[in-house]
Amino acid sequence: MKLFKFAIMAAAVSGMTLLSACTENEPVSGDETEQGSGTGEGTGTPSQPGKVLSPDESRSRLEAISNEVLGVFDANDQKELNDLCQAFADAGEFTDETMPGAKNYAVAKRLANAMRTCQYSNVQPETYAINFGDQTGIYSVVGGTWTRTGNSSDIVFQFAYRGELTELKISGTGTVQSAKIEDTYDDYHYDPGYNYHVEEITDTYNITCPEMITISLKSGGKEYVNVKSTIKVDQNAKVYALNTTGRIANIDLETITNLTGSKGTTTNTIKVGGKTIVTAKAEINGTGMTDENSYASDDANTVLNHFGKGTVSLDILGKLQVRGTSSNWTSIYKIGQQIDDLYIEQKSDYSYMMSKAHEYCDKFNQQFDAKFYYDNNSNAQGSFIVMPDLCEHDDYYYSAHVNLIGGIRFDSDGSKYSLSDFGDCNQFTNVTNSVENLIDTYRNIMKW
Repeated sequence: MKLFKFAIMAAAVSGMTLLSACTENEPVSGDETEQGSGTGEGTGTPSQPGKVLSPDESRSRLEAISNEVLGVFDANDQKELNDLCQAFADAGEFTDETMPGAKNYAVAKRLANAMRTCQYSNVQPETYAINFGDQTGIYSVVGGTWTRTGNSSDIVFQFAYRGELTELKISGTGTVQSAKIEDTYDDYHYDPGYNYHVEEITDTYNITCPEMITISLKSGGKEYVNVKSTIKVDQNAKVYALNTTGRIANIDLETITNLTGSKGTTTNTIKVGGKTIVTAKAEINGTGMTDENSYASDDANTVLNHFGKGTVSLDILGKLQVRGTSSNWTSIYKIGQQIDDLYIEQKSDYSYMMSKAHEYCDKFNQQFDAKFYYDNNSNAQGSFIVMPDLCEHDDYYYSAHVNLIGGIRFDSDGSKYSLSDFGDCNQFTNVTNSVENLIDTYRNIMKW
């Protein structure tokens, strides 16, 4: 399932990176094609139907779309919600006694802290028993600690915010379902002898909850959050579904995910003020994709053989689309391994190594085709690609290896740019400043 998550993330990251990127007037080093002509000055005028734009014309178009997206977001729209979340996080401490019989007492704390931190710390495998029915009740802060103080069929946290009664409520309805979820990650640490280790850790979550979960946050009669998730789990048939809709401040979210052994699909939509900003979709076909035995092997090729053709797509404001396809994940993995294995110990071998790296990247790009379009027309403007980047080591022999980096290839003239070069903005100064100002505003609001 991590591969499936990666697919949808790849589409979103690729599209948003393109929006925030721009370029100087030189293609990447080693590219023999010349960039198309143009002024690079954005006018916001829609492209002609079916016209393939030059790189300069694309920069102008992307600048207009970028500014339109940025104009929709105002960090102050989420300020009051963020203040509420911080107030909840600071209201009291969660202990083992807060929710007895479970190790998930920190879940609610993490819910609030998610607005201001992304730090997690686990060094030993943990088993979490999360049973919704065992945790219901009204919780209030007593002596600085969240304590169950009343009965309820919901999980309700009550606290005061600016003199108003505030409630974070988690409600459950429908058929009670059970699921076992394992989360595997790498833990990096030093032992007492200062030896570096990488250890694979697997946390297990045994979850029992109703099929519909609603999370709401209200204060003083105003509702700031209302999110509903419907979960369908059939462990015997290996079929899973998750549908989530809701509003967080002025942002509307919708996610529809369906997973079976032979097909997985997900659609994600983000709206701001009722206007659709982003729609992202992914689909992957295969065999045994929801069967635990499919992931039992330590051999990546064996696991990837269960995954077949995949597609990802992204639409921003109906003006920019990204559509990607892949038919052979095993081949992609093998090519990636070949690139990882490229390593030379003499500076005189750089040319040979980069020649092989370009060859492997070309094969990679043939296996994963990610094109971008404007206004839903049928003519692609170009493709997202991977490119080799030489990483020299600071040692006596000038040894080096190759990293994969993202890039863009324009169909109008074949010119290529790395995303980092495309983001080295001279011509998109207004966009860059707007992004930085927006980030700074969020940081100030969230007190980072």
